[in-house]
Amino acid sequence: MDWGLNFLSALELAKKWREVYEVVYVIRGEREGESWFKKFTSAMFYRIIYSITDVKMPVDTGDFRLMDRKVVDVLKLMQERHRFPRGMSAWVGFKQIGVTYKRAARVAGVTKYPFSKMLKLD
Repeated sequence: MDWGLNFLSALELAKKWREVYEVVYVIRGEREGESWFKKFTSAMFYRIIYSITDVKMPVDTGDFRLMDRKVVDVLKLMQERHRFPRGMSAWVGFKQIGVTYKRAARVAGVTKYPFSKMLKLD
């Protein structure tokens, strides 16, 4: 189980959740091993989505987040067929905060989220 999140970062998520935050998401500070194109398109993706919707998603985040049970229960009630977890968790509200981490380079395999999927919001 390696999402690029190290043990100390995982502890920081739990610490923030225990403080009073109901959603604690991760923010990629450094992204080793990614091309300038991937970094650029990811940055543009968030900024475009942010500018065309009234849902204010945090930028440079991934889907990985720690959520309180009450947030999960609300998300489960949503009828969306094409789910976009980053947007949905921002849209439902609740007290949220990000934790920055340094993402290590991929040690094996290839991304399951190429540019084509990013364009389709898959």
